Amino acid sequence: MNKKRFWMYIGISFGLTWGLGAAAYAMGVRYEDMAMQFVLMLSMFAPLAAMLLTRLRTREGFHGMEPAIGFAGKKRYYVLAVLIPVLYIEAGWGLLWLRHPEAFSAKQMTVVLPAACLVSALIYSAAAFGEEAGWRGYMYPKLAEKFGDMGACLIGGTVWAVWHFPMIAQGHTFGLDYPGAPYLGFLAFIPYCIGVGSIQWYLTKKSGSVWPAAFLHAVNNAYISGSFLMTAAKDAGGVLDNGNRLAEMTVLMLPSMLVGVARMIGMRKKKES
Repeated sequence: MNKKRFWMYIGISFGLTWGLGAAAYAMGVRYEDMAMQFVLMLSMFAPLAAMLLTRLRTREGFHGMEPAIGFAGKKRYYVLAVLIPVLYIEAGWGLLWLRHPEAFSAKQMTVVLPAACLVSALIYSAAAFGEEAGWRGYMYPKLAEKFGDMGACLIGGTVWAVWHFPMIAQGHTFGLDYPGAPYLGFLAFIPYCIGVGSIQWYLTKKSGSVWPAAFLHAVNNAYISGSFLMTAAKDAGGVLDNGNRLAEMTVLMLPSMLVGVARMIGMRKKKES
């Protein structure tokens, strides 16, 4: 692994994202404002910009990156990229249903949420590609060269989580109405990013393209957002807006963490064999 390229990529990616967010915050834009949502969407392209700038600045060039950004690989990995987050978040919904059965309906869980989120994912896909071209298309391969797939998932997932910390500090995902905010939110987000990132890395390696990871990212984000909006509504009992959103969101995200851990173990066993 070329350390100069790795750290340059990290510096540019974090600098662009955190700098853009800090500038918006200094101008009075807050997380709940629509303008901040635009800033967050724009910041998702920072890893792509960091990858391109690093390749240009270090004279690494662009040879060999075509498969990573093209629609390569077997189509089943694109299908899996959509099905996997649907299944693990539906499982998370099931766990929440066990805790709050009065807040859910079968129609919500099996029709309304999946349909709305899959449509929303089409909009998210381009921005998700901006992240995945950098994280899974550039950073993870470099980490895997030195630390293997397991190391890439653990280190890369942690880096990816830390990149989100300023957003979490403003209430992203967990809100701020829980004990220990936002620091417990930071800690909860790390295993989540490690788990989801390992699934995305698996899809990227198997397909030879970052697009399956981008589709998973888009569906995942749309599903999480949809879950929050539907279960925070008054007619849904305010499951995620009851003063303990950190606990409820952690329950919702638990299946994705478990799937990710299983995927990392699978990659390690395959390497050992």
